[in-house]
Amino acid sequence: MNLLLKSFYERISRRYELVNHVLTLGADILWRKRALRFLDGGAVILDLCTGTGDMARLIKKKLPGAKVIGADFSLPMLLKAKEKRGDGVNWAGSYAQYLPFSDNTFDAVTVTFAARNLKVNEQVLIECFKEIRRVLKPGGVFINLETSQPANRLLRWLFSMYIKVLIKPVGGVISGYSPAYQYLASTISRFYSAPELAEVMRHAGFKEVDYQPVWGGIAAIHQARK
Repeated sequence: MNLLLKSFYERISRRYELVNHVLTLGADILWRKRALRFLDGGAVILDLCTGTGDMARLIKKKLPGAKVIGADFSLPMLLKAKEKRGDGVNWAGSYAQYLPFSDNTFDAVTVTFAARNLKVNEQVLIECFKEIRRVLKPGGVFINLETSQPANRLLRWLFSMYIKVLIKPVGGVISGYSPAYQYLASTISRFYSAPELAEVMRHAGFKEVDYQPVWGGIAAIHQARK
C-alpha cells in the first residue's frame, strides 16, 4: 500500500496544493489554522505526513522560534515543499510507522489529512499513532486534522455525493492523474467518525483525547496528550 501511495503522490505532487484549495474552496487553509489553535507552544515540533509542507510552514509562522520538522515518505512531495525557500522548516524523509527520531523528542506532532491514508487497517493506524506517542515528550500534544463522518444523516449523504461528483473527477482533471483521486476519495468514505477515531487514539495509549467537529462533522480536529 505504501508503494501504491508513493506512486500516486509522485504523479500529483506538482498540483497537490492547488487541488486541495479548489476542492475545499479554500476551507482547508482555514481548517489548518483552526487546528493550530490547539498548539500551545513548544520548542521542537513535527509535522508528520507533511506533503508539500502547508501545515509545517503555518506552524513556523505561528512559532518562529521553534524548530519545525516536516516529514513525509514521498520524495517528490518533499522536493515540492523545499521549493519555497526561506520558510525555516527542516525537511526529512520518514515512514509514519518507523519514525527516525528518538523517544521523547517533540513537544507536539501534527498530522493533517493523512490519517485516513495510514489506515491500511486499524492495527496499522494504531501502530502509527504509537510511534507518534513514542517520539512525543511526556505531556506533549498530538493534533490530527482529518475528514470525518457527519452524525447527521442528510449531511453525511450530501458529503458522500460531493465526494463522488466532485472529488474524483475534478481532482483527476486538475492533477492530471485520475487514479490517485479515485483512491483518495475512497479513503474519505471509509474513514472513521470523530468518536471512533478518538477511541483508536486511546487504544494507542493517548490520554486526554478530545475532538472538535468542523463544518457539521465533515472534518474533525483531534487533540491527545502523552
